[in-house]
Amino acid sequence: MDVFYYYFGEFASWFCFMFLCIYGGYKLSESVHHYGGWKAWAKDFFGLEDQQ
Repeated sequence: MDVFYYYFGEFASWFCFMFLCIYGGYKLSESVHHYGGWKAWAKDFFGLEDQQ
């Protein structure tokens, strides 16, 4: 039974890790599209517009 728990834990860990990576990428993509591109997103995220 210990082997079952080991493989189930491995599967659950990898599945959750992959889900979080895909979800994080989706949310990042949505955020970039909201700001209108990578340059605008980076300026807002790093606060570069305030230095002008």
